[in-house]
Amino acid sequence: MTSCIATGTPFCGLPTQKGKALYIELDTPERLVAERLRKLRLQPEADCDFLFLPPLSVPVLAREDLAKLHEAAERNYDFVVINTLRKCHSLNDKEAQTPKIVYEFFQRTFPGAALMFVHHSKKSQLNQASGQYESGLDKESFSGAKNWINDAQVGIYLRKFKNPRTQTNLVLRHEKTQVSAEYAPLGLRLEADGSNLSCPEAEQLATAQVLLAEGLAAGLGPTRIDERISLALRISQASARRLRLACYEEVWMGLKDDSPDGESEEE
Repeated sequence: MTSCIATGTPFCGLPTQKGKALYIELDTPERLVAERLRKLRLQPEADCDFLFLPPLSVPVLAREDLAKLHEAAERNYDFVVINTLRKCHSLNDKEAQTPKIVYEFFQRTFPGAALMFVHHSKKSQLNQASGQYESGLDKESFSGAKNWINDAQVGIYLRKFKNPRTQTNLVLRHEKTQVSAEYAPLGLRLEADGSNLSCPEAEQLATAQVLLAEGLAAGLGPTRIDERISLALRISQASARRLRLACYEEVWMGLKDDSPDGESEEE
């Protein structure tokens, strides 16, 4: 996502607005993630920086850490990722004022930037009765306090979720929003290198967009175009029609209703 914003390219087929991006890594030392970063397919034109710092103690920081944050802020970033939420402060997570203090600190440090906090929710728990692992963003997973997500404008939740039909192994759920409609879960595939994500649905959409443009240029009607999409992607005519219609939408995803078919795993 950071890379897509830094280049202005779509994220899983969804539009982005190009801007300067900063990824603040507090959870893992640089030497341990260097190989993963090397595997990322970052474009040369990506306006994306990484800042590695030790865990912070917001609101009171070591002088050298505060200086590095202020130096970074001089670049006027548009999008800032903080990884992770737990490593950026030393306050009591369950205190109602803690999210406000933490969020406001970074808002003041990076005024005008969109802030994204990465938080690892509680591990899935084994239901002894069903034998199944159960997990979900129940708004209590944020270190036992719902205040973190309540004080955020948008909440998205990435979890393991196998779908044999689409060969995806992750799902991105839109859990909360104050800025748009809530969209349906998005199936993703973490590639074997452990660094890059792909979205089969977005890849299908890209193919459909090319076929739609070619069909319109050739003077074909909707039914013939649907047939071409259906043959190329080996999907039903009804699915091809939905894809063709999605090509005309700025946001191609459906609204949030049902969860995708699949098999949940322990996180």
